Amino acid sequence: EARVRLEAVAALIPATFTNGFADVEVAMIAMQAGITASAQLSRGGFDVHGDVEDMNGPNGALVRLTSTLTFMMDEAQRRGIQDRLLVVVSAEFGRTNLNGAGGKDHYNGGGSYMIILPPGTGLGDRVVGMTGPRHEQRTINVTTGAPDPNGVNINPKHVHKAIHDYLGFQSTAPGGM
Repeated sequence: EARVRLEAVAALIPATFTNGFADVEVAMIAMQAGITASAQLSRGGFDVHGDVEDMNGPNGALVRLTSTLTFMMDEAQRRGIQDRLLVVVSAEFGRTNLNGAGGKDHYNGGGSYMIILPPGTGLGDRVVGMTGPRHEQRTINVTTGAPDPNGVNINPKHVHKAIHDYLGFQSTAPGGM
């Protein structure tokens, strides 16, 4: 069984990898060959405490992120696995308004998540969660997604539960997720 899977991987490896996206290609090959169901990729971050404008240029964080996501989705489609791909982009904490150095510092709330679901799921084009005028996280109703002063702040456990529900996984944790 293992030899068959490794041979499947070997058959999918290109002569050369796309510059800057070899890790994405390896992840897509492993998924296509059926030897993994997940991958964690990184493109650096948005951690700029001074001169945030440095991140907005042609080599900036947003360009790196969107270029990677575009390549990933195109590669998944080329390999015929786009209908099985669920992508989560996350940040573990929020940011303050601009500081005196023209950057943004860490903020204890407001981490963000972007979830990209396979085409045709009917679950796209929505934003869940919100922040206030100082980028502070605001509470929402978890059923409707609407602002609710008696609601909850979205955090990783909510994101994990939503992904588990979407994939049809049942929690085995005591008390659920």
